[in-house]
Amino acid sequence: MNATTLEDATQRVWQEFPFEGYISPARREAVYPVISSTVRRLLPNGGRILDVGAGGCDTATVLSLMGYDTAAFDDFQDTWHLRNDNWEHIIRFASERGVDARRITDHTVPLPWEAESFDIVMAHDVIEHLHDSPKGMLEACWKLIKPGGYLFLTAPNAGNVRKRAGVLLGQSNMADFGYFYWCGTPWRGHVREYVRSDFERMGRYLGLAPVELRDVDTIMARRFKQPAKAVYATLTTLFSGLRSSWLYVGRKTPGSHPMTDPPKEPRIESWLKAMSRDPKPGVAAGTDDQTREALHA
Repeated sequence: MNATTLEDATQRVWQEFPFEGYISPARREAVYPVISSTVRRLLPNGGRILDVGAGGCDTATVLSLMGYDTAAFDDFQDTWHLRNDNWEHIIRFASERGVDARRITDHTVPLPWEAESFDIVMAHDVIEHLHDSPKGMLEACWKLIKPGGYLFLTAPNAGNVRKRAGVLLGQSNMADFGYFYWCGTPWRGHVREYVRSDFERMGRYLGLAPVELRDVDTIMARRFKQPAKAVYATLTTLFSGLRSSWLYVGRKTPGSHPMTDPPKEPRIESWLKAMSRDPKPGVAAGTDDQTREALHA
């Protein structure tokens, strides 16, 4: 497949994607440029990329059209994925444009690619949806990265300026309650969003060398109108950490490995000590006063 420009790849994906309205202006004008510019800084055309939790596989398709060897997978368990087997149309769309696209619903089995076979493993707006620790998923990604390759993540910023202002005004920084209440089950929305220090620790736990960590704007600038838009632009220029999302890149150096034991951090040690202690008679584990004190130290 002949490589094309980001602009041409974006236009083609937008026009040919099988579900009208899925590819929003924010994806075309912010998400694709942020992701593709980062990939281009890290990797020449022809490099191999895996997109984890790829959703509509549109980002992987953009990169494929730009000349990268891309693979992508998702569980495709969102309601709209399952309706009329829409996920099959997504797989077909991506596959016909050079993406090794797959549906994987059993997360207990190893991923179907050889270890250390990708230059970049990326997951965009994925880890905030996990109901359990991201450790298992991230270590599975780590195994697939070549020595010298990269883990590339983006996730919503739990401390962006809109959420900070909202909390001060008595609003929640979590998903809208009406949406949460009426969504049905299982919950597929955000479970835990992230801040800068989370990514710093995540990279350290995985044994990755830090390459890039910055806040990026993928959504919010489009939501504001003047004069709020000018205020937002000024604040996010003057102060780091206020934009809508975090972008993290870590490099897998030869010979490095993820931590096998928890680090000696006070909060972690307090929690492990509290969870390993026998509870008082008649008191459920983790609910006595000493345990609560340790967990909130």
